[in-house]
Amino acid sequence: MSTYFIGTGNVGAEPEFKAFPQGNEAPRKMLRLNVRFDNPIPSKEGYQDRGGFWAAVEIWHQDVTNNVKLIH
Repeated sequence: MSTYFIGTGNVGAEPEFKAFPQGNEAPRKMLRLNVRFDNPIPSKEGYQDRGGFWAAVEIWHQDVTNNVKLIH
């Protein structure tokens, strides 16, 4: 099951790149990384961090090449 999510976070470790062969077609590319997302809650003083969460993120296909350049 896939979930669409937009957030800004910090990559926790070196991303893992994989390519899966598909016979005579170009291989399917996948980039796997762990990202920490903060949970800022508005308060009288601005924002207060109420704990965040880690998410395992997988990026597939042509987006992988563009994202590898951005992450390094």
